[in-house]
Amino acid sequence: MLIVPALVEQPTWGGKYIVKYKNWQDRQEYENKKIGQSYELYGQSTLLADNGKTTLLSELVSRNPKAVLGGKIYERFGRMPLLIKFTQALGNSFQLHIKPNVKHFHWQSKPESWYFFETGFISCGIRPNIDLGDYKKICLAIDQKMRGLGQQIVTQKINVSEARLISKKLVGEFNPWQFVNVGRVEKETTIDLSAGGIHHSWEENRKINPDGNIIYEVQLDVADVNSTIRSFDQGKINKDGSIRSLNIDDYFQFVDCDFKRNDFSRLAKKPRNNQIFNTPYYCLDKIVVNKKMTDYTDRSFVHLFVKNGAVDIITQNGKVSLTRGHSCFLPESVIKYQVLNLQTVPSILLKTYVCIGG
Repeated sequence: MLIVPALVEQPTWGGKYIVKYKNWQDRQEYENKKIGQSYELYGQSTLLADNGKTTLLSELVSRNPKAVLGGKIYERFGRMPLLIKFTQALGNSFQLHIKPNVKHFHWQSKPESWYFFETGFISCGIRPNIDLGDYKKICLAIDQKMRGLGQQIVTQKINVSEARLISKKLVGEFNPWQFVNVGRVEKETTIDLSAGGIHHSWEENRKINPDGNIIYEVQLDVADVNSTIRSFDQGKINKDGSIRSLNIDDYFQFVDCDFKRNDFSRLAKKPRNNQIFNTPYYCLDKIVVNKKMTDYTDRSFVHLFVKNGAVDIITQNGKVSLTRGHSCFLPESVIKYQVLNLQTVPSILLKTYVCIGG
C-alpha cells in the first residue's frame, strides 16, 4: 500500500529539499514553508489503497499483527517498531542515546542510523585525550548563561535579537566543539549509531552543505522525551526567552569515551555492496532495478522508498506505482513481490525491514 508521508514544518532548520525531491514544490500547502522532516514510516502512518480509501497502519496491525508485521517481530515489539525519517536539518543539539543493554528508570535506548543523500557536516564522537570534567563545566556554564539571557528577555532588559548576538559570541568563546569530532560526511556515507552512547549532532556549514544535512534515518520509534539526552543546544533562545531543557548530568553519565567507538573514520562508512546497514534492530538495503526483479518479505514487513526513478510494486493483491521520494508498505504476509522499472535507466530503491535471525 502507498504511504502518505507526514511532512513536518521546521521554520528554523528546514528547507525546500524534501518537497522538491518528492516533486511537490507546486502544492499550495507547502508554499512558503520550510519542511524539516518527512515521516516515511511510523506506527500511525496513513496508507492509501488502490480504491482511494485510506487506513492507518495501526489499524491493520491491530486486526492481524502477525500477518502485517511478522510473527517474531510482533512477539518482540508488540507494535510497529520502526520510525523512518527523510530529514533536512542543521544546527542540532549535542545529544546521545543510552546503549540498548543499559537499564534506566527513565531513559530508553533508541538505536538509529543515518544514510546521507548529500554531503553533510556533523559532530560525532568524543575526541581522544580530552578532559571530560572541562567539557562538562563548559556545558553547564553555557546553559547558565543561556538561562540568564532568557530571563533578561522575559524582563525586557534586552530583546531577542540582542540576546542571540550575545549567545553566539559566548558559545564561540566557550567552544564546546573542542571536545568532539567535527567533520565532513561524504554523499552516500552511513553513520551507524545503533550501539548508543555516542555523542552526535548535525552541524551547520553553508559552504559544504548549503541545504543542511540531507539524511535518510532509520531508528527504533522511541519518543525523544524518553530517549534523547542533551548537553548543549547550540545557544538557541526562543522568542519568548525560553530555552530547551538539557540533561547534562545524565549525558556525562552515559557518554561512551572508548576510542574505537569514537573514531570518526570508523563511524563514517561507505556501504558494502548493496547493504547500507545491518543492525540487530533493522536493516537497510539498496536495490538497483534494471528491468524487473522478484523479492520476498522473509518473515518481516518491508518498506520500499524510491531514491531514484519510478517503479511498479506488484503483489498477488494488486499494484502500487511509485516515483522518486515516495514509498510503500508491504505486510509480511505478502511473501513474494515484483519490482518493475518504469524508466530506461535503472531505478534505485531503499528497502527497510527488521532482521530476523535463525
